[in-house]
Parts: sequence; C-alpha cells; structure tokens
Amino acid sequence: MNRLEKLYELFDKVIADMDDALIRRNLTIHSYNVAQISVMIAMKRGLDIELATFAGILHDITLFGDKPEIHAETGAEMARTLLQEWALTTPEETDIICTAISRHGQKALVHGEYDELLKDADVIHIITYNPLVPAREKDRKRYESLLEEFNIK
Repeated sequence: MNRLEKLYELFDKVIADMDDALIRRNLTIHSYNVAQISVMIAMKRGLDIELATFAGILHDITLFGDKPEIHAETGAEMARTLLQEWALTTPEETDIICTAISRHGQKALVHGEYDELLKDADVIHIITYNPLVPAREKDRKRYESLLEEFNIK
C-alpha cells in the first residue's frame, strides 16, 4: 500500500470517531476535494503531489473543534502529532505540510509555495462547492487570480 492510501485509511479512522454525522460528511467532502485540487495545482506548479495531498487532507482536521477561529494553528499541531504517530513522512516533509496548514487561513498574505498551494486549493473548493452562493469577499481576489492562472474565463 502506498503512503497516500495509508493516509486516507488513517484519516478516515480519525473522521469516523467524530460524533456528528453532518460534521463527518462536510469534513470528508471538503478534505478530499481540497486534496484533489491540491494535486492539480501541484502538477501545474511543479510541486510534490504527495505533500500537496497530505496538506489538503489534513488542513481542516480541527475546524469543527472548540475554537474554529484558530483551526489553522490547532490543525497544524494535530497534523504534526498524527504524522509523527503514523510515521508516513520525513521530519522535513512534516514541517512543510504543517507550515502550510498553519498558514492556510491567512489568505491575504503571501507565504511559501506549499502554503499558497493549500490556500488556493481551499479557496477553489469553498467557491466551487456551491457556485450559486456568492463568493466571500476575502476569497474573491485569490479566486480571480486562480482563474487567470488556469486560463479560465
């Protein structure tokens, strides 16, 4: 089994322990879609698709916790703990993944290439999940830049 399949298996176990069925559904849909979008962006930008997938799957792991306003920071901490426990990544890979997760809420700032990849994938999924709902103002500029990057009119 490759390490992405192992990641999916372990992530699904974490999600399965959540009590609320709606939270499980939303987190599963969003996480897997952000991971897939992350792969596409990584391919276009010449980045590592496995690192992109890890970041995409784990980025909102604590979103539905006690303090959703700091879920990027708490999510990075939990992701680091899980990645160390699961032993699927090197320490350097873990740092890249967890840094991207910790910064994914800072959409107005520009950080490293994996940080930006995760922010971009997150925005694409948020906006395209239900295109009948107007985009949040804070996501619109990044989304418009992405449409331009991908040559989508």
